[in-house]
Amino acid sequence: MPAQPAGAAVPAPGIIPCPAWGARAPRPLNVLSNNPNKILIHHTAGSNSNDTSVAHAHALARSIQNFHMDDRGWPDSGQHFTISRGGHILEGRHHSLPTLQAGSRMVEGTHCPGQNNQAIGIENEGTYIDGVPPATLYNRLVGLCAYMCQQYRIAPTQIYGHRDFSATQCPGDRFYAMLPQLRSDVANRLAGRGADEIGVYRPDNATFYLRNGATARLGSVGDVPVTGDWNRDGVDSIGVYRPDNRTFYLKNGNSSGDADGAFVFGNSGDVPIVGDWNGDGYDTIGVYRPDNRTFYLKNSNDNSGAPDLVFQFGNVGDIPLVGDWDGDGVDTIGMYRPGNRTFYLKNSNSSGNADGAFVFGNDGDVPMAGNWDGDPYDTIGVYRPGNRTFYLKNRNDNAPADLAIVFGNFDDVPLSGRWR
Repeated sequence: MPAQPAGAAVPAPGIIPCPAWGARAPRPLNVLSNNPNKILIHHTAGSNSNDTSVAHAHALARSIQNFHMDDRGWPDSGQHFTISRGGHILEGRHHSLPTLQAGSRMVEGTHCPGQNNQAIGIENEGTYIDGVPPATLYNRLVGLCAYMCQQYRIAPTQIYGHRDFSATQCPGDRFYAMLPQLRSDVANRLAGRGADEIGVYRPDNATFYLRNGATARLGSVGDVPVTGDWNRDGVDSIGVYRPDNRTFYLKNGNSSGDADGAFVFGNSGDVPIVGDWNGDGYDTIGVYRPDNRTFYLKNSNDNSGAPDLVFQFGNVGDIPLVGDWDGDGVDTIGMYRPGNRTFYLKNSNSSGNADGAFVFGNDGDVPMAGNWDGDPYDTIGVYRPGNRTFYLKNRNDNAPADLAIVFGNFDDVPLSGRWR
């Protein structure tokens, strides 16, 4: 794969090339000398399949190509790229992937009259007149659009819907209404605002110290800190869990003052955790119960008390952690086992074996996770109280740390989040 431009903030997403999904040979195509100047969003107007497998994505791409070539008489798939509901990105029209990787030239499409020689077309599996795309698809779309904007120097404001240039419902009323959010999310990805920063919580004075300079007091001595994006504004803010009354106190800003919400959940002795368990953009509460090795997760911050997900994972003595390990926009659980200094990470919120196991850190380190480089993936790290140093990795593997940052005091609790 060609190297990205120097200083590129957006990594190339995984894209399945035409030969890998069994594409037919196209009829002659026109590779233009100009670069595209915009991106057009389409929906396939087909069924909203629940099959998220790569095999289904391959079959989808073949079906689209057959329809476009055999029924419409086009030389190849009309669109340049396709994203399945399972989040698999596929090259649609031949030559689209290498020209994107090079950031130079484009293959003429057949996806929108008047725009085929200047706009990249992205087909998104499903029909979105009444419903919205699944989070996995949407998050892959953000990454793909950001990469396209980077490679071709397209402004995020130049992301449009098919209906902007043609009399059609495409990409559906609900999806079309999401385009302002898509432009904003792509702009944030390009600006590197997807990267997390570190912080600490000082238990003896119930104060958060965030590395962007913010200092905020919340809660009481004995509370356990949590951080998350409670209101889907793209910024993580502070909260605490009070073991005495099993209550989460959450704020929608990183400043001192009263909590904006208080929610009772869990049992005495539970360990609080938070994450975006369903990919809707909101971080919500959960707990890990050490005595039965069970996670109880909620998809809303409320006082209903009933968890949406319940499953076992890990061993007695493990420390729970949360992250989007596979970049699909959904947070899933993991465990750190102090006895062997190993992180065990799962790509689904369910029982079963870990999807990855990585040795990292020293005895006595405090495990943590975050998105340290702004790519779509959360990765592991540790805080070493003995020298007040964060050791952070940009890949979930067994290699040494990529970053070492001194911050905080010896007894502080490490934190991570997008503070701005």
